Amino acid sequence: MMETPADVLVAPAFATLRIRDSMAAHCNRLAVKPESAETETVGGAMARVRYLDKDVDAALPFYAALGFAQKERWGPPFAILHRDDLQLWLSGPGSSASRRLADGSVPTPGGWNRLVIEVQNIAEAMSALRPTGARFRSDPIEGPGGKQVLVEDPSGNPIELFQPQTES
Repeated sequence: MMETPADVLVAPAFATLRIRDSMAAHCNRLAVKPESAETETVGGAMARVRYLDKDVDAALPFYAALGFAQKERWGPPFAILHRDDLQLWLSGPGSSASRRLADGSVPTPGGWNRLVIEVQNIAEAMSALRPTGARFRSDPIEGPGGKQVLVEDPSGNPIELFQPQTES
């Protein structure tokens, strides 16, 4: 029996692709792009990420310092920001994403999964964020691919700033 993408792949839930071939419905559910398929972005974004925030208003200057612009605002609890092909949905108290689940658990910000933003100069990016009250989890760490540092938005959601290694 031949394996299908659903049998062998766990795809990220945030990438939404519209695919125009015989595998369209199957692959679209998985957010997978078969090599032969044509794709187009939906709603002007290649990917959408939702972060829970304790205070959306407090998060806006932080994300503005990272180059995000506000696209939509649905009252105090929700904002859609964009940067290039990425939409970032900020959901605060009162939004559907922050409501108690059937098992009693309450979604909260934080953790280690993160959005990665590539920057040309990590020191300059850190300097732009400091006036927003950003908290850095460490000093920049250098590895074979470049430098990275984790910074938290006002609610504790991690963002990785990544400066690729330059060719010498």
